[in-house]
Amino acid sequence: MARSQWKMPTGTINPTTLNRDSTTSFIGILQLPAHSYMEIRDPSSGWQFSIQELYDPLFVVLRPQITDFDEAGLKLVGALQTGVAAVTEGETEVATLLSGGIDSGAVTTLAVRIGKRVTAYSAGSPWGNEHAEAQELADFLGINLVRIELSAAEILAAIPASMRALGTAGRLQVDVSLIVSAVMRSGKIKERTVLTGYGADPLLLGVPPDSDEAEVLTESIISEADGARHICELTDGVARACNKRLCHPFWHRDVIETAVDIHPHCKVRNGREKAFFRAAMEQHMPKSAVWRQKIGIHLGEDCKVV
Repeated sequence: MARSQWKMPTGTINPTTLNRDSTTSFIGILQLPAHSYMEIRDPSSGWQFSIQELYDPLFVVLRPQITDFDEAGLKLVGALQTGVAAVTEGETEVATLLSGGIDSGAVTTLAVRIGKRVTAYSAGSPWGNEHAEAQELADFLGINLVRIELSAAEILAAIPASMRALGTAGRLQVDVSLIVSAVMRSGKIKERTVLTGYGADPLLLGVPPDSDEAEVLTESIISEADGARHICELTDGVARACNKRLCHPFWHRDVIETAVDIHPHCKVRNGREKAFFRAAMEQHMPKSAVWRQKIGIHLGEDCKVV
């Protein structure tokens, strides 16, 4: 509304397109480049804006130094625990969005291990849920699990907020964000800080290409991670509107720097994605959860078929 009153452009440019530069879906609005920051100088001498680019951590993917399978697992688990501790600093009670798989399961497990009082939340839809899988891990960790059943109407009502937060109408991105948005809007989560397992797939080859060649796997990591950072896929916009703080520990700096330094052959082995990470988490989680096939917090088995 403000842009219209100021006679500025208000239209959109194909909001389903993934832009890998400063272009956004909105005419006249540019995105701050990845791995950069903006400085706003003291207005006493006139407003001055400048953008400074930092070193792009994705360059490390081209020459990874961690090639040992076991070492890779230990280092990533350590980095993730550091990330979980950093984003929950000062918090006694935290929530996690738990599907029962390796990513959200690892974040939940490590939050418990560092002494946080954790309540896990499992989201279900009319098309399926993973409540039983999430309950298995919650029981193993000795924490409470709250099952949230979202109606189709609640999910549909979250679409506008998701698209506004993402700045895109890309189907996959909205789909991933949609259930989280609906959960945030439901008012069922009592804790202020909410942790997720989102962000692991681009860095750890969660959806690997049909190839075991290092060059192809490396290209996939770069493409997926670069895409994620340009789409605002991990935005906390809807959560902030609900007075919540949504955190993605897999995108903590320590985790990113460790993950990109791990050779892709550690990430995909014997037909399983995130193999090194799964193997390292066996000592902390039930094997059934560690090696569970990927479905996703927003889907459930029934929806995967649909």
